Amino acid sequence: MKSSLHISLVTLLVSGLFLLSMPTKSHALVPYGGARINTFPCTCNPSSWIVTLFNYHTKTPLMLVYTPGVSRLYSYFNIFTSRFLLGSYTPGPAPQCLMIAGPICLPAQAIGFPIMGTMDFSPGTGTSL
Repeated sequence: MKSSLHISLVTLLVSGLFLLSMPTKSHALVPYGGARINTFPCTCNPSSWIVTLFNYHTKTPLMLVYTPGVSRLYSYFNIFTSRFLLGSYTPGPAPQCLMIAGPICLPAQAIGFPIMGTMDFSPGTGTSL
């Protein structure tokens, strides 16, 4: 009886420690690929850009934020004139894209831009001519 109680307590303790060590937030990458529609700057921080493309995977438009040093580009390294883009993004808000809204700057999502996420460093985005 004492032995089974001891084993139960050890099992409970190990299970609790395992659950506490698990990440609570998922950062899964979402694949995308499609034809670029438009690229325009985030007006309060011009090093970041909003890239709009038609995502062939979901058959819907997709707005992503590109930031040099955060996003990795391959092939022709050009999001401004490339016809097609292929890669992955992290879904969620993109706080690094601020837009002028009157006398202040707000996140692009707050003023109506339906940004889906951020272009990632790993594995990155491939571009075409």
